[in-house]
Amino acid sequence: MPYPQFHSRGSSPHTVDVSLPPPPVATLPRRHVRLRSYDSRLNVLDWDYTMELQPIASIVHKVHFREWRMTGLAFELRDSNYIAPNRSLASFAAGRLRGASVFKRGFWGDVINSPFAAVGVECDDERFVKQKNGQHVKTACDVAFYNVLGWLTALETGRKFTIRVRASLVRARGH
Repeated sequence: MPYPQFHSRGSSPHTVDVSLPPPPVATLPRRHVRLRSYDSRLNVLDWDYTMELQPIASIVHKVHFREWRMTGLAFELRDSNYIAPNRSLASFAAGRLRGASVFKRGFWGDVINSPFAAVGVECDDERFVKQKNGQHVKTACDVAFYNVLGWLTALETGRKFTIRVRASLVRARGH
């Protein structure tokens, strides 16, 4: 029977035949569309950025935070393709599998807190944290690059790292 049969009121009010033929394959939703609609990662990272990170570290841009949460890539250097995983932080952890002791390889570090907090939020040079019209002029990636370069310079030379201001810019601004 292609359509449900409802019996008249007088015959039997409790019998309803609802056997329908299956819908054609073209009307079934595609698997990748269904899976994307149930994926909450974008919503969770938007909540974490807006409610948790933005009030305390507004220099971290939403695009950089989303890239880190979705791919694990926090600081992109040059326009490179990152096709191989970074195994430098991978390690082994002892565990049990079906009663046997085993070692599992993986990343056992902190994946909740971004690396922006360690190197990309605060800076000695006020030019990196300056704002214009409520927006930061530099990004957390710029701050992180400056901080790491400063640490490496201090280790190598024993002196503080500074970025020189070009003389043409100083004369143009009148400082």
